[in-house]
Amino acid sequence: MSPAADGCVPSAEIAAKPPSHAIAAAGLGREAPAYAKWQEAFHRAFAVELKKMLSDVFSLEVGRVLDLACGDGSYAAWLSELFGPSASVIAVDRNLAWLRSAQKTVGRCRDDRRIVPLASDALRLPFESDSFDAVWCAQSLYSLRDAGAALAEMHRVARPGGTVAVLENDTLHEVLLPWPPALELAVRQAELAALHEERTERYYVGRSLARHVQATGFKAWSLRTYAISRVGAAEADVQTFLEGYLADLRQRIASRLAKRRLAAFDRYLARGGENYLLDRTDFTLTCLVYVAWGVK
Repeated sequence: MSPAADGCVPSAEIAAKPPSHAIAAAGLGREAPAYAKWQEAFHRAFAVELKKMLSDVFSLEVGRVLDLACGDGSYAAWLSELFGPSASVIAVDRNLAWLRSAQKTVGRCRDDRRIVPLASDALRLPFESDSFDAVWCAQSLYSLRDAGAALAEMHRVARPGGTVAVLENDTLHEVLLPWPPALELAVRQAELAALHEERTERYYVGRSLARHVQATGFKAWSLRTYAISRVGAAEADVQTFLEGYLADLRQRIASRLAKRRLAAFDRYLARGGENYLLDRTDFTLTCLVYVAWGVK
């Protein structure tokens, strides 16, 4: 199999067992999402906690692993590290910019030949049924058009006895910060109004994980909530993550928040200002995530 001129493998050549480092050009997304920079910072800032979640869920007796909607490749690298040299990891995403980022990430691994980036639609995976010992998907059901169908596809490609695990957030309760209560209430009310206008369940996928996993037909399933905490002035990656998260939140609420409330919100985010939230020694941060997993 020979790469195309742009370094990608033609979509017609996607196979059930793709070659090492195959990135298949399948006419999928080519631009990194707006949140790419701060999601990468999230992975760097909370790597210890996120790797612990993987080890909590998966058995080490694994040979073939699928990282679905792999993003920047952090989880693919951690899964490879967790399972060791006997395992191979296929990192799938429909966005070519993400896949190229993932390729750079896995290229820094000790044995990067065991990690294969591959372009594919999460709802139509190019793998035979019962192909993987472990399937992982993190913070991606939110962006997929049908969370239930994505879980059903993950269930299909997992082998009997294999584990499928999903990490997700609930948008309204993803990040807890030490706001003054009156400001936080105003911000969350404005955010709730914005989310309600879109009339979509994707913002609440975290709280729906148990329902989706149970409906998929696993013989056994579990769910655990994790709280990632930080105390004291935020380190650089935490600041990058929170500044991206809060800028996105501001865009959503600005037209629905009273001017004085919006001005107060901005004062807490003005780097270098006396009210700047993220470099205070009494700053606290809690990120809530849900991890659900089932055994086929």
